[in-house]
Amino acid sequence: MNSVVSLSQGSVGVPIIEAYLFAERDKRTIPHISAKTGHSESEVRRFLVKLEEQYESPESGLELRWVGESVEILPKHKYVQILYSGQEDAHQRSGKLIDSFLQAKQLAETTAKGYRGFLIRFASALELIT
Repeated sequence: MNSVVSLSQGSVGVPIIEAYLFAERDKRTIPHISAKTGHSESEVRRFLVKLEEQYESPESGLELRWVGESVEILPKHKYVQILYSGQEDAHQRSGKLIDSFLQAKQLAETTAKGYRGFLIRFASALELIT
């Protein structure tokens, strides 16, 4: 009976540790995670194993990545490729739109080049392209 209680109590730590790693967006060591979440290092290790098992599911878009003694949560490689390919398409479309606009204005080459740089930076600031 005690093992069932400890397992159910232990599962509460998984979302906390997952949320902490996700919020930090950087590599953290087990002692650091332990200090920040209030769980013992052995509990943190158990929770990280549970997270790894959850992330092995094909439905999960995330993975735990270990670098030495540090761990972080990252999107799975195949999803990163999809996301970046979509951004590249948006970047190219925005660039073409800006070029068409500047051609229609019939500006001098140096003026158009300066405006293009400004418009690209402006669109990036608006997160339209990256």
